[in-house]
Amino acid sequence: KGSEQWVRSCTVQQLEIYRLRKRLQSLTVLVKFAFLSLSLFEEPCWHLRCPECEVKYSWQVPQLPFWASNGAEILCLVYFGISFWLRELSLGVGSRRLYWHSIREVLVALSLADCLVASFNTHGI
Repeated sequence: KGSEQWVRSCTVQQLEIYRLRKRLQSLTVLVKFAFLSLSLFEEPCWHLRCPECEVKYSWQVPQLPFWASNGAEILCLVYFGISFWLRELSLGVGSRRLYWHSIREVLVALSLADCLVASFNTHGI
């Protein structure tokens, strides 16, 4: 396969991190699923601005309180950041960094910053 060349030139630490990444693959899929599922259960932003407005959805899905959905989102984003970092460590110089790798890292960082600001900003903008 294509990774045979990389395995010959990598360090033991890189190989161990690569194995860890492969073992965490199912957890990564689960975290992605949980992150995307949060949009179904989090409280809408317009309801945060107008708490006396009644939220009625036709599907009657229970809503998570803000602190729970925001905390879960922060945990997912931190996991994504760690997985990106592990990828860089495991591939080392063999890592081909394309523009979309940088874009996803910037988007995760901005989302994380947004969640952290929302945790402390209780009055709105």
